[in-house]
This record gives sequence, structure tokens and C-alpha cells, in this order.
Amino acid sequence: MMEASTDTPDFPVSSVLSDEERSSLPSGRDLVHEGLKLGAAVELGTTAWSAKSGYRSENEYKRDMAARGEITWSLLMGLATLDEQIEGLRYIYDACERTGVRIDRALVIPSPLSGLPRESREGLPRTTSFILEGREEHIRIAQAAPMQPVFGDFHIGSPAALENTLDAVAAGCSTHGIFSQFLWTLPGWRDEIGALAANIKAVAVIAAKHFDRVAVDTYLDDGAPSHFMDHVSTVGYTLIEHHVVSNLCGARFSASLGGLMSHLPTKIAVWLALDQLLRTDIPGVSYLYGSTIDSSADVPVSNYGGASVETLALAATEKRFRTGASIQPVPIHEKTRVPSAEEIFELLAVCQKAAVAADDVASLLDYAGILRIKDTLVERGREFAQNALRVISSLGYDTTDPLQVLLALRRIGPVDLELAAHPRQRDDAHDGTINAWVPTELMQRSQRVRDDEIAAVRAAGLGASLCGRRIVVGSSDTHTFGLHVLSEVLEAVGAEVVNGGRDLDEVNFVQLARDSRPAAIAISTHNGQCLQFSRNLKKLMKDSGISCPVFLGGQLNGYVSSDDKLPRDVTPQLRELGVVPCESTIDMVMRCRELLA
Repeated sequence: MMEASTDTPDFPVSSVLSDEERSSLPSGRDLVHEGLKLGAAVELGTTAWSAKSGYRSENEYKRDMAARGEITWSLLMGLATLDEQIEGLRYIYDACERTGVRIDRALVIPSPLSGLPRESREGLPRTTSFILEGREEHIRIAQAAPMQPVFGDFHIGSPAALENTLDAVAAGCSTHGIFSQFLWTLPGWRDEIGALAANIKAVAVIAAKHFDRVAVDTYLDDGAPSHFMDHVSTVGYTLIEHHVVSNLCGARFSASLGGLMSHLPTKIAVWLALDQLLRTDIPGVSYLYGSTIDSSADVPVSNYGGASVETLALAATEKRFRTGASIQPVPIHEKTRVPSAEEIFELLAVCQKAAVAADDVASLLDYAGILRIKDTLVERGREFAQNALRVISSLGYDTTDPLQVLLALRRIGPVDLELAAHPRQRDDAHDGTINAWVPTELMQRSQRVRDDEIAAVRAAGLGASLCGRRIVVGSSDTHTFGLHVLSEVLEAVGAEVVNGGRDLDEVNFVQLARDSRPAAIAISTHNGQCLQFSRNLKKLMKDSGISCPVFLGGQLNGYVSSDDKLPRDVTPQLRELGVVPCESTIDMVMRCRELLA
């Protein structure tokens, strides 16, 4: 096995687990034991899908479907209210029954506030989806229509993991996630150890349902792999999560992927590598999400073309290799707003029409090159995992304690973990860079977008327009693509950037501003949260005596009134609050120059 590179980062003291802190941590093994008892005490419910299909677990069902050469289909939906969600599920199921379109499972996307204990939700910004309030509401969703519910987002992975997982088990859910979200920090939450302990217990609850083939699922694009430069690291990191879930907690484990991958040979190679490494008596890959990075916001109807081509390639591969992974296309309006139930059904119909040709296409495709990439990912991914465990141990963490492994992954962070654990190639530079075996697309794209934006800024005569100006930047959610581009463009025009990172709430931004006394604050944001977030931020700034411009870019939509069914553009309301909405990075630079002149 290759050794970890000697060109590894110097880890900050905060990454090292001291003897004093180790002695104060709860035992991960005790947490597992407690979770097993709680899991044994809750009965796995019967969903409308289970009652109709006769299967207790979708994982067993997908395995059997794959053996017969059949494809299973998945959707993702998170509407504004619980009643709308239930109505939407029924609409899609009835439309599928009428037309012969197939639907097997539905990922439920509630508000991020659902991932917080109820007492911690008050006063936080409303987002684009409904809040799950307990077991009865989980059961209502599970009984809405005969498609298997998957309670993923803001269940396992969140501070409310334990109570949400117990509720989801009682409702009959057989695939639980999203484990990778344990790296996230939800708004207002400060108890890192408490959240991790809740997640270990929740995973152990699932371990107690081993006989029923209930599994923990991770969605890689929501976790550390979204920061990696090499898919070798993606595969290796997945093995670390598998080690925690299966080896240390005893639960079944699957991985899902796809939103940040549009290069089909690479996407298929990562899928097949994980299938080889993770498959047991259930599929190792739970579902494949369509690419979210190539879709057009300007001509949404054109996205049907991309979704059809991608679906055909994935369906052909599933027909040949029979992994049991479900296919989940991306709705054509996903990039700009929450898709409606009608739009989700239409996409399923389009993609399943395309998949009719899967058998013919499978016989035409040459998989030799893809399988060579897959073999590299398997071999080097195993090396990454072994190197990573050695790094974690060297920093004082017990790699046989699930809580300590998760704590290490959070404190080391994805970027430094990859630098430390990556199995380097011989011609790698000695400056902390990585010569990737299988480069990730998001890193390549962000660098291209960054270069294009910097060139455009300079062409507009803005090359040194913010020289010496200190600007606090951060992302109000877990997405980092926009933040990466924003930070580098601002530095290119001379700004002194104070980068707070991702998952920042209003209090975080105020603390950064108080500590650094910036000339401005620049925020990258995502669907639905910006309006209430801005209200809270401006109030906190006023209360703290902080007076500087606030620039906001990203998806600037949200709910203005209780009558809104879908989020809408809220730039007029943001301007009324005194926040400066920006259409692009160049727009932000120009507005910064005007206001800070």
C-alpha cells in the first residue's frame, strides 16, 4: 500500500483531540448500545407501498428487480406545506397509474428546520419546504400513496437525527439518511458533540433493523466529496463512512451520488466502483441523481434533452450490470425554483420513454475504458481510506470509536483530509496540490468559472477596484461553489477577503464583522432562505452597532406571503431591507466599488 504523502497540511491545534477532551467525550460504543435498545423497541411500520408490494424493505425489492433486469425509479420532492406534499405524491402516483409510467420511491425533502429539535427552531428563517413535526406526519406521508418514502434530508446527519429516525422507522421507511450531512452545521446549532451523539444512536437504531434489511444511506454530493479534487478521494471517503456505519455501528449501508457529476464515463465508473465495494445482500448504491450542474436556467425546456440522454446511459448501464440502483432524474426547473408535482411527473414520463432504448444502447456501448477507471477508483480508493484512518489516529482519535471518527472528519475538514490521505502520483507537485487520478468536475468547473469571471472583471476595467478593502464572505448554506468563485474574484480585484466558509447563520456573520471590521459583507445563498435571513441579519447588525453594506448573490427567491405556493423573486423586498441583491460576481464587484468609493 502507498503511504500518505509527506506533503500533508499542518493541522491546526483544533484538529487534534487532546487527552482532556477525549476523557470528556461520551463513549461511541455506549451510544451504539443505547441506540440498539431504542431500535429494538420501535416496530417497523407498514407503508402504503409495502402493503401493496408485499416487501418490507425497498432494498430487498430493488435487489430482486435488478436480478430480473428491471429498473426502479425515484423522485425527489419538497413542497411548501405538508398537505401540498401529500397531495403532490397522490397526484404523481395517480398520473403514473393512468399512463403506465413507473414510480417506486420518493425522497421527502422537508425544511432544514426539521433537522433541529423543536425547541431550537423558533425565530429561524423559513425555507422553501415544509417542517416535519413528528411521527404522525411521517406516517401521513408514508400512507399518502403506494410509493416507498425515503426520509433522507435532515434525519440521520442532523441534530434531530434520533427522534426523526425513530419516527421514520415507525412510519415504515427502509432507507434512512442522509449520513453525509453530519458535516453540516444547521442554523443556530452549537452543540457539535450532542449532534454527533444523536447520529450514532440513530445509526444504531437502524442496526437494530438489520433483519428487515433497513439501511443507512449517504448522499455523497452533500458531503465531503463535494469539496474533493479527485474521485479517488470520493470512493475512499465513502469507505470511511461505511466503516463507521457498518463496522462500528452494525448497520447496513448504501451510497447515492450524481448531482455534481455530468461527465457520464466518470459518473458510471464511480457508481460501479462503489457497487463493487459496498454491495452485500442489498444494493451498495441506492440511487443515481441526475446532474444538477449542466442544466439551463435561461431555457428550462432544453433540460429535457440533457435528462433524457443521461437517463438513457444510466438505464443502459443498469440493464447490463444490474446493481439495483434507482434512477432519479433532475426536474428541469431545479436550478431556479422548487419543481411542482406536475413537472416531476412529466420528467419521469420523458425519461422513461428515453429508457425504452436502454437494452439496445447497452449492446452498443464499450465499457472497457469505464471499467479501467473503475478499477483505479477501487484500488486507490482503498488506499485513501487506509491513509485517512491512519491520519485520524495520528491526531489522537480512536478509529474504533464511531463518535471520535465523525468528530475527526468534521474537525479536519474535507480539503485537509484529501491533502493528507490522497495516494499521490509520482509526478505530484510538492506545493500541496494533487495530480488527480480521476478529476472531479465541480473543482474543474469552479476553476473555469473563476477564471472567466476574473477575466470579465479585468476586461470591464475593475482590476484593482477594491484594493485594500476588507470584505467578509460566506455561504448561508452548505453549498460552496459560489463561495469559491466569489472569494477568488474579490481577491483578484485587490480585496482583503475574510472567508467564513459555509453553513453560516446570521450570528456567525455578525461575529465575523465584529472581529474583522470589514468594509462590506458578501453572502452566497441558496433556494428560499434569503429574505428572512436578511431581516434577521440586518436587525442583529443594528443591535450590534455594525454599519456596512451587505451584498447578496445566488438564488434570491423565497416566500413573501402565506399565499405563495412556490418561492418567487424577492429582490425588491431585499432592497427595501437595505440589502444589495447581485445578479453576478461582476455585478457585486461593480456595486461594491460604487458604494465603497
